[in-house]
Amino acid sequence: AALAALTLASFVASAMFVAVSFSKAERNQNAAAVFERLRQKYGKHLDVVRALFVVTCAPFVLLYFGFSMMNQFIRRIGIFPCSQPSGEEGDLFTARTRTQVNVMKSWDRAKVYTFAVYWGIAFMIMQVIVANLTVVFLSWIIEKTEGFGLAPITAIMCA
Repeated sequence: AALAALTLASFVASAMFVAVSFSKAERNQNAAAVFERLRQKYGKHLDVVRALFVVTCAPFVLLYFGFSMMNQFIRRIGIFPCSQPSGEEGDLFTARTRTQVNVMKSWDRAKVYTFAVYWGIAFMIMQVIVANLTVVFLSWIIEKTEGFGLAPITAIMCA
């Protein structure tokens, strides 16, 4: 727990240092350069990462799309006069979400969904294997320690 807290604190401190040290244009330029290097170096494997994103974040993405549609609807009917303009007429999403949807549409969806199925299978297999091996391990522990008293068992569990 202490290591995780230290790591998180270091990450936050680094992000704050970068935010204070560079202007917004420099940060955007640096971020674009980093993403371009990642794309060049790991471009062949990005579909695997995209599939992991689909498997783990699909409910949140759908919720995000719902909020974007609600935001666009509120902008279009003009309840709040000081809100941003609604963007393209007839579009369900805000401009930012439309850009993100277009990026997702540019993916090789068949390949991404195939990898997403593989991720799901791997998750289920790991869940079953870990659960079964835990039961087997605990059964073995019970069998080996059945003749011990309470004090040695407590010492073993605390060690």
